Amino acid sequence: MSSPTDSSYLSLESADTPVEMLVLGCNSSLTNDYANALRNMGQAVHSSMASDLHNLSRSLETEPCNLVLVNCDNEELPRDTVITTIRKFNPAIGIILLSESPTSFIEYATQREVQDVIKIDDVPHVAFAVRREHSRNVLQIEFNQMSQKLEESQDRCSALIQSSRDAIAYIHEGMHIQANPVYLEMFGFDEEEGLDGLPIMDLISKESRDYFKKFLRKQSGKDSSISEEISCINQKGDDFKAVLEFSPGSYDGEPCTQVIIRDQSVHQEMQRKIEELANRDPDTGLYNRKAFMHRLDGLLKSDQKSKLGIVQITISNFSDIRDTIGVAIADRLLKKIGQIIDQKVGDAVHTLARFGDHDFMAASAIGESISAIAQSTLDLLQQTDFGLPKKPQFNLALTIADGEEDITAQELLNRSCQTVKQSKQKGTNQLAKYTRVVDAIDESKSSIDPNFVKRIDDALQDDGFELLYQPIVSLQGDTRENYSVLVRLIDESNKELFPSEFLPHAEESQRMAEIDRWVIRNAIKELVAHRKEGKKINFYIVLSRAGIEDESMLLWICDCLREFKAKGAWLVFQLHERDVRMAMKPAQRFIEGLKKVNCRVAISHYQDNPSCNTIIKRMAIDVVKLSPEYVTNLSKDEKTQNDVTEINEKLQLTGIKTVATGVEDAATVALLWNTGANYIQGNFLQEPSTQIAYDAEEQSAII
Repeated sequence: MSSPTDSSYLSLESADTPVEMLVLGCNSSLTNDYANALRNMGQAVHSSMASDLHNLSRSLETEPCNLVLVNCDNEELPRDTVITTIRKFNPAIGIILLSESPTSFIEYATQREVQDVIKIDDVPHVAFAVRREHSRNVLQIEFNQMSQKLEESQDRCSALIQSSRDAIAYIHEGMHIQANPVYLEMFGFDEEEGLDGLPIMDLISKESRDYFKKFLRKQSGKDSSISEEISCINQKGDDFKAVLEFSPGSYDGEPCTQVIIRDQSVHQEMQRKIEELANRDPDTGLYNRKAFMHRLDGLLKSDQKSKLGIVQITISNFSDIRDTIGVAIADRLLKKIGQIIDQKVGDAVHTLARFGDHDFMAASAIGESISAIAQSTLDLLQQTDFGLPKKPQFNLALTIADGEEDITAQELLNRSCQTVKQSKQKGTNQLAKYTRVVDAIDESKSSIDPNFVKRIDDALQDDGFELLYQPIVSLQGDTRENYSVLVRLIDESNKELFPSEFLPHAEESQRMAEIDRWVIRNAIKELVAHRKEGKKINFYIVLSRAGIEDESMLLWICDCLREFKAKGAWLVFQLHERDVRMAMKPAQRFIEGLKKVNCRVAISHYQDNPSCNTIIKRMAIDVVKLSPEYVTNLSKDEKTQNDVTEINEKLQLTGIKTVATGVEDAATVALLWNTGANYIQGNFLQEPSTQIAYDAEEQSAII
């Protein structure tokens, strides 16, 4: 009936699953031969023997069995009774008949529907047949399990379709064959019978039918889903727009098309909540800085700009209060102050926001009357008992646009910050109104170019800056990719302006902190995009002195990390040693704050002198960028080489990494290797580029 052939089709899993084989009417020697032949084929086997009907019944009841070999030549074993007993116990058990003359039992084997009949002493053939039947049995079990799982999946799928919030229907040759309750309700049907056999074209409005036919032809034969907004019509004759998604499916084993009309309400509500969270400060529930600037810009573009005013409310002694009462209580204080301001001005202003770490900002289109609101708010804050050891002190700044046509949100913000500083100079609990200082200054003596200032403001407003990246290459086997982030201003002719051309104007016009914010946000956004691709990239971001002294800068960094789901450990904030030296106390507070969000800190333009070493001792510095003068003189002066070696050894003993900057040639790289520097940066390796396309293998070959 069967012949030994190539057994490669057998289930791969069956060899690991033992054959539970019962041999009936054969001696132990032959039984062992069968078992050994199977093991030589790589098939696990558990064999047992039975000599009569009594032992057969006991074996079937007490031992696992999925295949029985029956010796038809044994006269003590009635074949019919044996087969009947086995099938009564388990119809799935395979039966193979053995005989000295198997051809005489072929007709009998066919009638009794056994699996095979084989010559009793043809051990290889018997072993092959046993393995084949075992494989079939394993596959049958797998098939039964998969069939059961498929049936359960179909039941669950049907239940999900019926309970889905989306409208779902199945179409065969343009006709409806099934639809869920949401679909029926959407088109005005009370029962599914009313939809059976109805062409889907009858649910499409007349003006959209030609377009819908083209859409269906486009979808025909595609394996993936396709969706389109279509004008539909319900049973009452009312038109409505719906996004129909078509995908291949099957119903009762027949190919068909599944139609889904998504419930957009959940998605829209989720999107609304996400947008709301993105625009809100998590601690106070007020708008955040980004949302405030967006809404202020909208006011300036509206017909309400003629008397637009903003009020900035600053807690002047917040740092001292936080040091006294702790961060947790200080956060609750901010929330309470935000609630007081909201209750006082919420109905009278357009937008109220937490603008900085301890700054609030209100925008209003009601002009001069906002002055009275600002004063009454200050009075209320002064009168409130916050129950703290130190009473909060406030400074308020009022800035009104006065109908200026070219005023920008950025300019209003700059004016407000200037006014707050003026208010603090007069003392605490002061309300100061912005006055145009430029009126009292001889503009001919000012180094500020108004055109440059306007260009900077436009760039802040319209993303007119550009980021460039230069690799910082490891000499010590660091596998991470480090990049220094640089900024350029793009002028009206699309030309790149270097920092030396526009930063002096930015500093004098007090735009530096805002440029820092632009760089930080866009750099983090770019960094996260590369991190999602699996690249181990870190950014060195330069921060100005204005950014260090800006008390709201740390909050801005935290907001950006939260917005883009970035980690502080990916960032190194680079501070010029001169800026740190000139603003020691703000720099120390700022660095301590950066450490709390796991950011690292680098000091640039380091020289081995008392002022730089004081910074290293007093502050938690992670990286030092050596002053470019060291690299310039390295190949010319042996003393410089010794000095750089000594600096590297001294700093690295304290756990500080070193970066040699301004590397312009291969000879300098070799010398820096000998000095023990951790990293190098310079145009020799790669000039600043708008693209992050650093080739680590190529640079390794260079150094």
